[in-house]
Amino acid sequence: MYTSINIDQAMLNGNYNTLNLGFNCTTLSFDDSSIQDIKHLVYHSGTENILHLTLQSGRKCDIRIYDMLGKEIGQISSGYLMPGTHEFNIKNTLNTRLQEGIYIYKIQAGQDQLSSQFLMK
Repeated sequence: MYTSINIDQAMLNGNYNTLNLGFNCTTLSFDDSSIQDIKHLVYHSGTENILHLTLQSGRKCDIRIYDMLGKEIGQISSGYLMPGTHEFNIKNTLNTRLQEGIYIYKIQAGQDQLSSQFLMK
């Protein structure tokens, strides 16, 4: 299944000047069928930040944390994860003290790359 996003509608949403970039950039398409079987989010439990990951199929997963400047802070997981739900306590897994702030996590799962940000409290 392919998903199409019309950039004009989704992002610009108003008056703008058209630029000639030498190629058509009004529609972005990607194959989202494999990404749909990966669900991920970070939630707060007391003073802990938990990465919740659900896989419909088993796969090799590499999960890393970065600061907002793109510097790698550490690796949460590297290896094959079975289908099902996995939870990672970010502070305990990294075994390092993180300042309060916004961080990015990146999941490399087979051919798929997913990322999002979270607030460390």
